[in-house]
Amino acid sequence: MRQTTRLIRLEKEKRFHRKKTMFYRSNLLLHTERVAYLLEQCIPYAEEVFGKEFNSPMARGIAKVFDDFEIEMGEISPEERILLEIDNSRMEERRKDAARRLISASNGLSIDGFAYGTLLNMARRRGEIEAQIVNWCDSFNGFGESLHEVYAGNARIFMEPVECYIKKLRAFPDKHPKLNRLFERIPEYFAIPYFEEPTMPHLHTENSIKRETGYAPYDSWKRTIIKSGEEKGLISLIRQKEYLSPVEQIDQTNFQIASPT
Repeated sequence: MRQTTRLIRLEKEKRFHRKKTMFYRSNLLLHTERVAYLLEQCIPYAEEVFGKEFNSPMARGIAKVFDDFEIEMGEISPEERILLEIDNSRMEERRKDAARRLISASNGLSIDGFAYGTLLNMARRRGEIEAQIVNWCDSFNGFGESLHEVYAGNARIFMEPVECYIKKLRAFPDKHPKLNRLFERIPEYFAIPYFEEPTMPHLHTENSIKRETGYAPYDSWKRTIIKSGEEKGLISLIRQKEYLSPVEQIDQTNFQIASPT
């Protein structure tokens, strides 16, 4: 598998494909880019906290392949992921099978100077600090994308993923004790406070997307995407791709369209 082929496959794989309507739907390639943006926010702190225990280039490489498994096994919804992770052996078997097929087709592919298979297996096992930090960034981006939909008025579909990501992110300190020193170093970054559904949701515009909502994780996520992704990042947050049917609009509560100001 050539690198260009891999990127094309990532771009074709839609995120949250089981959700019928997602206003600002991303794909695996965009998701991977956003995970890389979030990782860069963590790297200076990880280098400070873990020193030589932490390999920044390796972390960046893992981030680029972390969701490659989904090329082969399809996206797993947050709800299903929680169930699979209760019985981790089932999730591990699915990832192993996907990794075998990906590595078999990789034909000696390397990414950032690391063997593709090495990065993929580190992403699968998640035993090293680098992979665990990427895992946090991966989940945090899923959380941000779900919140983005809720703030746009798509709460009926995306409040459930929001709640699932809150449970998963709050469980990180216990599930990944290696990261506790990092969590303690920047607690405000890793804190996941109570989330209350917005009373006046609206579709996102270039002006509205830059306003603070008061919910720190979402505001931090938006700032990072806009700062690191620049114009491309901004456009990805405000360009609507899908629309509710008339019936779905009736079902939605508190739905209103933002004025283009």
